Parts: sequence; C-alpha cells; structure tokens
Amino acid sequence: MDDASFTVIWSEEDGEFVGLCDAFRSLSHLAAASHAALAGIRALVAEAMAEG
Repeated sequence: MDDASFTVIWSEEDGEFVGLCDAFRSLSHLAAASHAALAGIRALVAEAMAEG
C-alpha cells in the first residue's frame, strides 16, 4: 500500500467526500468528512490486498 496514491474529492452529486485510490480504481469510499473518506478507502484497499 506504500506505492498507492490516495485522493479525496468532494462529490456534489452525493453530497459527501469520496476517497479514491489510483491502484484500485474500482474502489471508493463515501463519507461526510474528508478524513473519514481517506480512512475508509485505505481500509478498503488493505482489505482487498489481504484477500489477494
């Protein structure tokens, strides 16, 4: 996960922040706060990597 780049953007459509990862483009995480969106996408990526 050290090589992955994470981004948080605001979604007008969803009215929430969206956490994204360049290495896992199919994953995203919505949250009301930007720090929660980042934590959520990092957790999803970690889970996906653990499942291998």
